[in-house]
Amino acid sequence: TTNLSVPSVQFARAAFSGQERITVTAGLSNKGDAAVKDIPVTLEVDGHEIESQKATVQPHASGSVTFTQFTLAGPNVRGVIRAGTDPLPADNAFHLVLTPSEPVSVLVVDNGTADGSLFISKALAIGTTPTFQVETTTAGRVSPASFDKRSVVVLNDTTFPPAGGAGALKQYVQRGGGLLV
Repeated sequence: TTNLSVPSVQFARAAFSGQERITVTAGLSNKGDAAVKDIPVTLEVDGHEIESQKATVQPHASGSVTFTQFTLAGPNVRGVIRAGTDPLPADNAFHLVLTPSEPVSVLVVDNGTADGSLFISKALAIGTTPTFQVETTTAGRVSPASFDKRSVVVLNDTTFPPAGGAGALKQYVQRGGGLLV
């Protein structure tokens, strides 16, 4: 029997005018013995059709469709990709939820020497998937609140921060925070 499915979806993210734009690529798979030709493949986001394209996939082969970039309107945006109709409709749709990416918050604690964390800060600034939001401080300026809303704390050639005492740094790691020494 004819069976076209949407088994995978890939997302490419790019920043444009301070907003995040998403390019969606849908993977298609034809499990049938005949080619499927000019099948409509549609991307819907929050109930609105973004784009529909025609696709052709040879028998027992895979293909893909890349849709036009769009801007995320907000967090937890629901979407669906639909590919034609056939006797096995359950795999003709791929449901998804998109959320704007958030930068990884990194606290670099160093010994306070000039340019002590220049290289690590520059290396992290290159990253785009994900982006990194880096703040640098010294061990003496760290407080227990410094660990709040951080993804990673880096102790870069420095002593253990006094604010890490009394278990604050240990609790941060136990809650899932990253620590690189």
